[in-house]
Amino acid sequence: MEVYAYAFLKIPTVELELPLGIGQAVQLVPGKQICAVVEFDVDIQRLQGDDALLVQAIVAHDRTLGELFPQQCLLPLRFGTLFRSLQALQEHLITREAEYLEKLDRFVGQGEYILKCLPRPEPEFEISAEVRGKAYLLAKKQRYQVIQAFQNEQSAQWDWIRRQVTECYPQAIASDLEDQSHRIFLLAPIQEEPLLYERFQEWQQTCSAWELQLGDALPPYHFV
Repeated sequence: MEVYAYAFLKIPTVELELPLGIGQAVQLVPGKQICAVVEFDVDIQRLQGDDALLVQAIVAHDRTLGELFPQQCLLPLRFGTLFRSLQALQEHLITREAEYLEKLDRFVGQGEYILKCLPRPEPEFEISAEVRGKAYLLAKKQRYQVIQAFQNEQSAQWDWIRRQVTECYPQAIASDLEDQSHRIFLLAPIQEEPLLYERFQEWQQTCSAWELQLGDALPPYHFV
């Protein structure tokens, strides 16, 4: 019987509040020092054949990790991670134990934060319909110059944001989206969250051509 896995974590020293997973409450499968958060009877093929069910399952996967993460440091697994049997999972936990212990020690007390950088729209520069001839050409030139200056400033501000984040959080990962916005994934100590928000306010004040959004602490999805 296949086993659906959500995460790996050290065997808890206190009882955890195990949340509802995709269809039922999750369980812990122990190895020696590492255990897996799992759910049985998850039919991935059925979920992948129905878009609505698939979305619900993905949301449930992330919610489950989000409810476990504040209780104990964990290594999150991608949606759809399956082991062919309970025995295969336990063998995996024992074989990879040293690697997972090292990662868990490295990530303890750390959270992944997502900084979204959304470009603000270009300034409006309307040309009156009454403008004609050379005055119209001059107005078009001025509009081009204003927009070009804004775009240059916006680009320079993005370079500045990326440098600032990388200097403060060297493991940060930046990604570009199709709509010209950006995301930066950064790893930071959860206890230093107030400092992160102070820096976030400084970044926003300095970069008026961007709207910045900072998410809450998540499991280290992009750093495992």
